[in-house]
Amino acid sequence: MNREVAEAYMKAVEELRGQFGVKTEPDLIALFRLPGVVAAPGLTRELQSEKRRNGWAAQLEACLAQALGRLETMRRSEVANPYRRNAGAACADCGTDGGD
Repeated sequence: MNREVAEAYMKAVEELRGQFGVKTEPDLIALFRLPGVVAAPGLTRELQSEKRRNGWAAQLEACLAQALGRLETMRRSEVANPYRRNAGAACADCGTDGGD
């Protein structure tokens, strides 16, 4: 049993009971059925690492957005000056750096 998860659920239940004036006691059997309260060995660690994975996903999304933004900027530059795009290849043949 993951006591930390169970405690979090129970705290939420108690807050809601107080907020809405509910007098009945929580059902402990129902508590055990909630996600993450009872887990197979190793699964608890996996659930805890979910926060880490979510952090990585956010970082990956930010990096991808930045890379796509730079790609779009580069493509617009190529459209604005199509001869510059091929200058490097042409200069490689003649041994110059393209004047940059």
